[in-house]
Amino acid sequence: MSPNNSPPLAPQYQPGPAAYMRAPKGKACLNCRRRKLKCDCAHPVCSQCVRLGREGDCEYSEKDQKTRTEILEEHVAALKARIVELEGAANGGAGVSHADGFASWPGLLDDDDFADLAGTSHDARHSGGSHGSSPELTGRGHSIPTYPEAQILLDAFLPHAQEVGFFLNTARFLSKVSQQLSGLSSVVNSLFDTINESDPLLSAVYVWGAALTSDEDLRVQQSAYLAKAVRQVSELGPNKVRTINTPTAQPNVLHIIQAHVLLANYFYNAGQFAEGRRHTADAVSLVVLYRLHKIRSPTPHDRSKMSLAHAADEELAMRPAADLIEEGERIHAFWQVCILDKTWAVVLGCPSLMVADDSLGAEIDTPWPLATEQYRDGTLPLDYGSTGQTIQSYLSAHDVLSSSGSSPLGLRARASALLYRASWYASSGSTDPAARERHATSFETTENLLDRFILSLPSLEAARSQLAPEVHRHLAVTHCLARLAIVQLHWPFYDDELNSAAKIMSACKAIVVAAETVPASILAHVDPLLPIILTTPPRVIATELVRVVASNVTVYKRPHMFCVNPHIMAAHIDETIGIMRRVNRDSRLTVLQLEAVNTINSALVGTEFQRP
Repeated sequence: MSPNNSPPLAPQYQPGPAAYMRAPKGKACLNCRRRKLKCDCAHPVCSQCVRLGREGDCEYSEKDQKTRTEILEEHVAALKARIVELEGAANGGAGVSHADGFASWPGLLDDDDFADLAGTSHDARHSGGSHGSSPELTGRGHSIPTYPEAQILLDAFLPHAQEVGFFLNTARFLSKVSQQLSGLSSVVNSLFDTINESDPLLSAVYVWGAALTSDEDLRVQQSAYLAKAVRQVSELGPNKVRTINTPTAQPNVLHIIQAHVLLANYFYNAGQFAEGRRHTADAVSLVVLYRLHKIRSPTPHDRSKMSLAHAADEELAMRPAADLIEEGERIHAFWQVCILDKTWAVVLGCPSLMVADDSLGAEIDTPWPLATEQYRDGTLPLDYGSTGQTIQSYLSAHDVLSSSGSSPLGLRARASALLYRASWYASSGSTDPAARERHATSFETTENLLDRFILSLPSLEAARSQLAPEVHRHLAVTHCLARLAIVQLHWPFYDDELNSAAKIMSACKAIVVAAETVPASILAHVDPLLPIILTTPPRVIATELVRVVASNVTVYKRPHMFCVNPHIMAAHIDETIGIMRRVNRDSRLTVLQLEAVNTINSALVGTEFQRP
């Protein structure tokens, strides 16, 4: 090939202005297009990008190959499209199609719940009500608490923080708040007003504090705090955060993510699922935007590709963590968002917003979260974060349960990943023998992982005396999620395979038993997922009992001890109702789920299993 026909190489010198030649139309690199510069199309890096020291930004958009930036921009657009799909599903009460090829599943909510999703989320900005009904966003009342009121709200929130997704280091969070207020006796209220005005996280904490406090004067302020929190995070959405380039004005990204997580759980707890999903989507967008899924990644990456903005010249890479505690906060932030996304995707019967796809650069390399104390004390495993593809490796059985995945949050993250995978199999499975054969290996891998995971979980009976009440409560929900995954995995084969039926019934009993280990005194405010999980045993048991009555076939043929006595099975419905009456007593979500269980219970009226 002659020199004139050979592809240009990146120059190894600083070129002068005469070296640049205008590129053919549409052939300039993306960086030169954004800056409106004359690009010479040199590969792999053009002369202009070399001159400006922006080699990492030099990308070419070829006909048959998209740039990484374009792919990531499409990924963000897909997140928005899935929210639209969810809202469409709310109107129709059906699942939505999965954008990356996964099928959808029916979800864990009744059609009436989806009708509520469509109605309350749309009318939320115009309706009144407390946390037990539909929190309004119009914000009547005082949106800024006084300093003494803020202390009451914080004290009410902190004992339940873990249950609603709080991932920041509590000591540092409280220290920052107190430092901002220290030594300001005469102007404390005015300064506190300023702090409240600028920090969406504090506003989100106050929302939950007002929901959890016994102070009636503060409880009625929920709608005002909520309106303020929603306004603040909307002003700092993923697209707007990218445009803030003044160092003094740069918002605390972890605080924004944390605010979205708290608000998502608040809306889910209030039965406003579309609003909750929107905040989940914003949280997912931010963790992907700031590459929190790539912490300690073994795969080298170009930091300049962290930006998804069309025209932003600034990199969006977060500054290096100041210490292990801050790195731990970032790792916990990612996993809390991942858990929030995957568990509620299963509940709502919609696809996960966080797609772990190599082609999108979205594979998850962030290591499993450790206990907060390990980051504080510096006791990290020597190989921590050295493998990458964290979820993919685990689900393909290439990873074993090590100390890096045995923290309370690590166990919850694994349970969520297994639940989502099991639900995917439930949606894509088939009773057709040929289809079963094709999926047999993957199904068996997931089933074995679930069995091993459940065996690895700490005993709930031992947890009563050995763990703090809030840790025990968190662990009980993780136990329930793992059993729910078994139900989801085997449900397509419930009618035809006795082994699957036995495992489903056993898992349902285990859900009830796990919830019963939690003292009633700490069930009043618990993870919003629990009341939804608790509807599964009554659904399954009632389905079995009604079928038995209709078919005139006794349950005694089922090959598991739990299925021996139909009356014992029916009694578990009563036990579940008793637990649900103690769970999240002020939550509209609990009200909805109790109504669903009572409807199920009414199906047994007139049968031999009817209870007085």
